[in-house]
Amino acid sequence: MNVKRQNLWTGIKSYDTPTPGRHQYYKVHHALAIPDEVRWQVRMCEHVAVSQPGLSYKDDVEKSILQFLKKRLNQDYMGGNRDLNLNLSVKESEFLFNASDKIKEMGASGELAALHAKCAELDDSVTGGYLKVMDALDRTLQQINETEDDIYDGLRDNNDLERVRLHSDAKYAFFDAVGLSAGNRSVENLTLAQGCDAAASEAEMLRQLVGARAAVMQAKAAVARDFATRVASDDVAADADMREMEKLRDDLIAAYGDDVSKVSGEGTIFKEQVDEISSGDLATLMDDVHAHEEAFNQRSEIYADYFSEETTLEVENFKVELLRHLAGSIIVKDHRNRYQRE
Repeated sequence: MNVKRQNLWTGIKSYDTPTPGRHQYYKVHHALAIPDEVRWQVRMCEHVAVSQPGLSYKDDVEKSILQFLKKRLNQDYMGGNRDLNLNLSVKESEFLFNASDKIKEMGASGELAALHAKCAELDDSVTGGYLKVMDALDRTLQQINETEDDIYDGLRDNNDLERVRLHSDAKYAFFDAVGLSAGNRSVENLTLAQGCDAAASEAEMLRQLVGARAAVMQAKAAVARDFATRVASDDVAADADMREMEKLRDDLIAAYGDDVSKVSGEGTIFKEQVDEISSGDLATLMDDVHAHEEAFNQRSEIYADYFSEETTLEVENFKVELLRHLAGSIIVKDHRNRYQRE
């Protein structure tokens, strides 16, 4: 009766302390003796334990999938320029797997790959030709700007036409480059010169330059229309550029007041440059644009019947065949490693 028992509140762990991490089972006198880092550890019960992901068969699975793709998918029917590897999504693989017999026959014969190569080549040719022609026409416009500025300087000095604006004015240069407003400025300056009797000769020179500018915009508008309607029919920006160029062309032709083919005087050299571009690079570009449209229409007609009646009803075939292939080629021998057992 006089034996002194050890006090459990001194921090000494009792022999019957439960497993750490199961705080809901601790007794009051135990809880105070368990450090916080142990008391609040997460321990999951066996029936909700999560297995660690096993990657021991990852290489075998990837190898088996590649074998299946090589056996069942001969090539990329959609573009012809992509390797069939693990970068393919399941959706893309299903789409290729369920191609019609006609598509597969064209792919096996090489006809489909040749069509894809032709479309890609024409696409690059049209894009490069478009930029080349537009750059050449823009250089002609820049030369017209410089010629007009020389005349504008004379009008300012000799005829007191202070309202005449030069193309080289820094405060207007940005808006000219972005909004194609240089043509409107040329029309405005021409109107001012025509209203001054003392500047009749300068007004006629400016009118011929406006005619040459109209010829340039006529060529640019024709290229933009063919490109927007035959190549980039879904491109809203291309359509907007085409309409802006056509409006500027119409304004310049109206200001010139005659057929642009009759440009003479100061505008003759620039009209000749436009004619040279039109008969050379521009004509080649137009031929490529028409060939581009024909090739892409041909490809669209082929892919309109991409799915046959059988494959349309069985779009899940790829997943089923792939799982069957994996089940027959891979044998899992290792047991499941659990996260924790308690």
